[in-house]
Amino acid sequence: MTIGATMKGGARAVRCAAGVLLAMLLLGLSTAKGEEGDAFLQGNQYYERGQYDSAIMVYEALLASGQYNAEVYYNLGNAYYRAGQYPRAILNYERALKVSPRHEDARANLVLARTYVKDRLSVPEEWPIVRWAKGIPLWFTEVGWGWIGGVSVMLLAVVVLLFRFYVGRTWWLLVGAGGLLLLVVGLMSFFLSAHQHALMNLPESAIVMQSVVSVKSSPDAESKDLFLLHAGTKVKLRERIGEWWEVEIPDGARGWVEAKTIEGI
Repeated sequence: MTIGATMKGGARAVRCAAGVLLAMLLLGLSTAKGEEGDAFLQGNQYYERGQYDSAIMVYEALLASGQYNAEVYYNLGNAYYRAGQYPRAILNYERALKVSPRHEDARANLVLARTYVKDRLSVPEEWPIVRWAKGIPLWFTEVGWGWIGGVSVMLLAVVVLLFRFYVGRTWWLLVGAGGLLLLVVGLMSFFLSAHQHALMNLPESAIVMQSVVSVKSSPDAESKDLFLLHAGTKVKLRERIGEWWEVEIPDGARGWVEAKTIEGI
């Protein structure tokens, strides 16, 4: 067998393997998207008919199934807003922006919902480049990044086999560069998958959900009252001890609140 024929056979093998892996990826993603889309449309129909409580139930069920979608959070925020539950509307607009920092509709509605909050605290705006960088891990879901990482690793294995058994010296540099690129993509995808998992499950900020909350000097119900916060106010989470969170407001003031009085973004 000539070197040319061997190279062609190797190339066909790579194309075949890549095609199978791509088909697996698309099938998995399309099935998940189809199920999510049906429930999302049902929630939208409830919303359009003014059945906000039913829409809320559908959107909440979608999120409970792990579908961290900015549009679901946004529509859920709209449903809570229409139902007059402004703290929960704010919470879900914030979550929509966490998933998609460039979601301008969610940003505009968040500003509107905050007009119903009693506490007038100035929340600093992030630079657009910072919002863009924070949005990179959210280009795909946690599962999506895992799929990309898995496909990259399997393609890397194919490249290694080609490099070992099929490729002549003249192709070593090209195939080696391709293998290195796949390795980087695979490692970055697994890192971004883990990062997104942490991002969605370890909140950095929270919204006050109780109508009035007394912020304490220590994680003890008998400790000194420092100041009051009202429903809908955004706080930064600092430290948790038992059922208490140390929180910080934009002016730098800190104190402790019971975990049940706030909900993480």
